[in-house]
Amino acid sequence: MTDANQLLQMQQWLDSTPEAPPFRMVQFWHPDWSHGHNYFAATDESLESVAEGLAYAVHDCNEDRHNGHGRRHSEASANAAYFDAISQVLGNEDIQAYQELRRDMRHYIKWGGHAPDVVFTPSQRDPDKWDVIVKNPETGSASIYPTLQDLDMPSPREVGAMPNPLGPGFITRK
Repeated sequence: MTDANQLLQMQQWLDSTPEAPPFRMVQFWHPDWSHGHNYFAATDESLESVAEGLAYAVHDCNEDRHNGHGRRHSEASANAAYFDAISQVLGNEDIQAYQELRRDMRHYIKWGGHAPDVVFTPSQRDPDKWDVIVKNPETGSASIYPTLQDLDMPSPREVGAMPNPLGPGFITRK
């Protein structure tokens, strides 16, 4: 569980940053390479300029870069980076990644840590039946649904659990 101060810092960062990324970013990492290349651009930089920036980053790489992990790349790699950058910008991949990061941070703050997408829990109405708690992928809110089939799992009472008096589910002695 994350402490309250960390959650507050995350919330302050979210509140202080724009909904859309303040820059554009493209990246290229060939599967055979030990390193990748990024190019960061102003939001109003042209598509061609962004693509050229990434291609130059690949072209200019050599053995003296990346703490000795760099190497010379082929012209074909620089060209592949150029066209990949165009695809990334047209597909708004950097904007989507930024928005996904912000959404994941909101969910983390809401739950006080990483929240599972789905949890199976014994039903509060009938401990021999099961409910499923599903996290909404956009809002992070939880919804509880009864399962439609038998899960073939033991009743919580069979393992010594008692209904949680403070909320859903069952608790056991530590």
